[in-house]
Amino acid sequence: MDGIVTRSRLLMNKVRDFTWLLGLAALLIVAASGCGKKEPPRPPASRIPAPIDDLTLQQRGTDLLMSLTYPTTTIGGLALAEIESVELWELTRPLPTSQAEEPAETEEEAPPSIFFAAPTDEEEEEDPNQRYLDQLLQMDPREFASQAQRRLALAGENLEAAVVGDRLEIRLPLEPPQPRGDEARIYGVRTVLGRRLISPFSNLEGIIPIPPPPPPQALEVTAEPGGVQLVWEAEERGTGFRIYRREARAREYGAPVQVAPPETDRYLDRGARLDNRYIYTVTTVAEVEPLVESAIAVEQEVNYLDRFAPPTPDNLVALPETGRVRLLWEPSGAVDLAGYLLYRRGPRDEVELLTPEPTIGLEFLDQDAVTDETYVYYVIAIDHTGNRSEHSREVEVRVP
Repeated sequence: MDGIVTRSRLLMNKVRDFTWLLGLAALLIVAASGCGKKEPPRPPASRIPAPIDDLTLQQRGTDLLMSLTYPTTTIGGLALAEIESVELWELTRPLPTSQAEEPAETEEEAPPSIFFAAPTDEEEEEDPNQRYLDQLLQMDPREFASQAQRRLALAGENLEAAVVGDRLEIRLPLEPPQPRGDEARIYGVRTVLGRRLISPFSNLEGIIPIPPPPPPQALEVTAEPGGVQLVWEAEERGTGFRIYRREARAREYGAPVQVAPPETDRYLDRGARLDNRYIYTVTTVAEVEPLVESAIAVEQEVNYLDRFAPPTPDNLVALPETGRVRLLWEPSGAVDLAGYLLYRRGPRDEVELLTPEPTIGLEFLDQDAVTDETYVYYVIAIDHTGNRSEHSREVEVRVP
């Protein structure tokens, strides 16, 4: 019995010792956690704005134009709260002038800079500067984030002014005013919702700004029945021209309505809609990818009103029948045709309108014709604005 009691006491002592060690370990952990600087809690990833993935970049004159979808969602797919700002970041790199400037690599380490690789057969025709730009665009986003400089932050009224539809349009003047074509520029944007709610950088876009070509001059815009006719003169023709159209109340031009080849100096805009006021301009294109075009120098406004008469109906035929005349004709072909007006001139040269309301068919039966009388008929097309065509050729018929 004494042995059993002794063993129980030993077991209880061991349990107390183990409990004491656990408590000591917990105190050490708490003490260690309180020694360092306590970091503020990180915001949930679902509240961080999603990165932009459709940034585009072009040069127009001595300005860089950037376009991107207005940020509306978080990384977690939730709707964004009110945006604080959208930041534009820039990284510039001088263009290498030749491979002779490349420092020799040692066996110990290679230089971290980007240099030209020997061109393959497929790359013989490729611009080395463009290859260098393409290499820069493949840099790690963390490298861009560590080296880029913030150029501007759109916020408040400036952010609202940059909104065009569902997109943000950013205009950045080049510095110096005339680009020299001797450096590459890489751009990325990010959305700021708060101090710790900043999106990752967008897709990177780059360009080598060059002196822009002179813009076309002497632009003339004329409204015609088939569309709006543009005619221009150009000192330089580059790789072609871009024709832009915007409604008079719009602030910015969208995508061009046409990209014309360099040998042309005119364009008929058949997509213009009647009864609209438009503003047109034409730019000269120097480079296509990335796009480099001239500045907008000349704009012309046109009030494209429907003042155009429909085409005249052709081949009017009068078929005499007993006590009546059947009239047939071919269609006018007007897009906004309202119908046709039929006229009859009687024996005493009196002219009568047989259709007070325009008829939309291509056949009409004159049942008021008098037997043994001779009549002259003609037809006119009319559109929804009230414009009338010339009258068709006249046909004469005697009623049996």
